[in-house]
Amino acid sequence: MEFSHIEKQGIIANLVKLAQVDRQMLPNEVIYIQSIALKLSIPPADFQDILSRVDYLVSSLPSSPEVKQRMFYIVCNGMNIDGQSAQEELEFCKRLGANLYLQNEKVAQVLEMLRQPNQDVMTEAVFIAALN
Repeated sequence: MEFSHIEKQGIIANLVKLAQVDRQMLPNEVIYIQSIALKLSIPPADFQDILSRVDYLVSSLPSSPEVKQRMFYIVCNGMNIDGQSAQEELEFCKRLGANLYLQNEKVAQVLEMLRQPNQDVMTEAVFIAALN
């Protein structure tokens, strides 16, 4: 499944907002965001444009359930990149889940799974299965 151009922008914008929510953007968070941008084939010029329009783009949410779940997966995995899940990051992910119209109890369950000590990045299949 491919993301549309606007969906790709929304993913990067939400990752940037997530990284900024605890008032510090660490180098490993920047590297993670840049690696996702590369995987999404976002050119450097577009990446800079996204950074300049983050607040506008976070409201660009996908419509299909599959794309919503994949977007949520990518953004939530960014929560643990700095080695901890700050409360502000958890709240951001909860709000994103609500904005994507995902079930609150499923979102809470997935976020709790991600918070477990020594939890590595969860596979997309496990994450999405937990959302369904």
